[in-house]
Amino acid sequence: MIRREQKQGKSGDLLFETLEHLISANGQTAIREEQDLVYRGIATERTPPSEPPDANAIPADRVIMPDETMLFRYSALTFNAHRIHYDLPYAQAMEGYPSLVVQGPLIATLLLDAWLEQSGEQPQHFSFRAERPAFCNDPLSLHIEDGLRAMRPDGFTAMSAEVR
Repeated sequence: MIRREQKQGKSGDLLFETLEHLISANGQTAIREEQDLVYRGIATERTPPSEPPDANAIPADRVIMPDETMLFRYSALTFNAHRIHYDLPYAQAMEGYPSLVVQGPLIATLLLDAWLEQSGEQPQHFSFRAERPAFCNDPLSLHIEDGLRAMRPDGFTAMSAEVR
């Protein structure tokens, strides 16, 4: 199932798309995944950043430094050919990003891995929401206590997640 909705954002045109994937075994649904994707048009204007929260207010459970190799390998593993993850000139000139963009599902994978390592439990449900882009060679602070979230070095939340 696919649902699409076009909107206008601060940086230009946006297309929101919801995809549903069902994986079955022996005639029964084993996994149901729903993805909400956002596609940006070419940025029409840059908005000044809002005031960030205190980046050092909450200690991180784990800090990850996504680099070019990690982004390239994750793109290859997931067949993600979007150039913002591996082509720096394109990401900067065409998309207006300061650096390569860390894949949202990669951040979600890192959060879930940190949660699994700490809890030792098997999750029954996992959902995540990208809030702001994270960039290559910027540390991501992974917080497990009081809600899963990945924080950028400027103190903004890159992703929040829920697991049970």
